[in-house]
Amino acid sequence: MILATGSVDRKLNLPGFDMGYRSGKIITSKEAINLEQKIDSIVIIGGGVIGVEFAQIFSAAGIKVTILQNLPRLLANLDSEISQIITKNLVDKGVKVITNTNILRFEDDQIIYEFEGKTELITGEKILVSIGRQANSQGLAEVGIELDSRGSVIVDDQCRTNVDGVYAIGDLSAKAMLAHVAYRHAVVSVAAILGKTEKYQEKTVPACVYTHPEIAVVGLTEEQARQAGHDFVIGKASFSHIGKAIASGNAYGFAKLIIDKKYGEIIGAHIIGPVATDLVSEIVIAMDSEVTVYELAAAIHPHPTYSEIIWEAARSAVTKLKKIK
Repeated sequence: MILATGSVDRKLNLPGFDMGYRSGKIITSKEAINLEQKIDSIVIIGGGVIGVEFAQIFSAAGIKVTILQNLPRLLANLDSEISQIITKNLVDKGVKVITNTNILRFEDDQIIYEFEGKTELITGEKILVSIGRQANSQGLAEVGIELDSRGSVIVDDQCRTNVDGVYAIGDLSAKAMLAHVAYRHAVVSVAAILGKTEKYQEKTVPACVYTHPEIAVVGLTEEQARQAGHDFVIGKASFSHIGKAIASGNAYGFAKLIIDKKYGEIIGAHIIGPVATDLVSEIVIAMDSEVTVYELAAAIHPHPTYSEIIWEAARSAVTKLKKIK
């Protein structure tokens, strides 16, 4: 049996929010994407991927947008430089970004929150809660399926649960909640049922943010690499030096590779710019195949193409590594 019940929007269980959800004033991403009438203003609670994507969509439609983020920056799990660029991009387009907030309650059609030690009020025609998603696992614990603290089904690298013959895939499992991960889970679980050995590898799962410019990442950030004890160099290249990006008038952003010094292993990649979500696949394949940055830099990339940004970033890293040696 394969369980694939997906996920639902995570809701805020704070005073007044239940009434706000029932009245339609407070919405989730499901309602936000299905709005039938234009609104004048929206407050977005949460500055992660979903919140940032919706902020850009609503702002582009001429809607006044305010983001309330409880962390020090937007897209807090991504590369800090990418976070800075996207934040500036949003602010330049009129989006108000307030970080380090603490949501307290919903009262009289207003969000009551704490900021810098003071209690503040804000409202909008709609209030979007975008604080992530949670596994749709209701009732599974009662039949013996083991869940983690967030309610996701615990699985191994072949998507097996603790119950023999039962598999869990996609958002239901305690893995990355991404469509392409679910596709891979389906392949892995069916292979296991058929007695074959396919495995899911978490470390090379790419993540994409569909903003403008696009964002795509895989592997470790600089901060994560440092915390993990890696001795690394950074290879970086700007789209402003890429012929096709210049010709298309889209020469904005960069590609950054995180390279372990010992063997030139690629341990992370972070891209912001045109077709970033297409470019990241080359790095995923390289990491899965244990291709080093030396080999990546030696591979001929056609000109003029956006893919030259990967080659340039690889060459930048190799230059630094050669200086060290």
